[in-house]
Amino acid sequence: MKTGQQKRVCLAALFFLASAGGSAEGGFTGNDLKPECDRGTELCLSWVSGMHMMHGLMVGLNRKPLYCRPDGVINSQVIEIFRAYLRKNPATLHLPADAIFVLTLQEAFPCRR
Repeated sequence: MKTGQQKRVCLAALFFLASAGGSAEGGFTGNDLKPECDRGTELCLSWVSGMHMMHGLMVGLNRKPLYCRPDGVINSQVIEIFRAYLRKNPATLHLPADAIFVLTLQEAFPCRR
């Protein structure tokens, strides 16, 4: 994907994430996404895939990675890791879902220093 195209996709993803959501601040919380992810709805699957893709695009634009996904990890694995984190960490559900997503993948795939 060419750099200009990456920037357009990234901006579109940021616009979507900023305009979507259920909390008063305009974005999803863990409380919003947990029931969707428990049921495996398209909303959960698309949101997690979009967040993961946006992170990849930002890294492709020379931004420091927030987590370091090993080669071979596929979207369905990332989705399952996020679902498991939501189930195991109910004390975090009030937080913005994007923050929970980053915490989840930092724990699962930390960057080696």
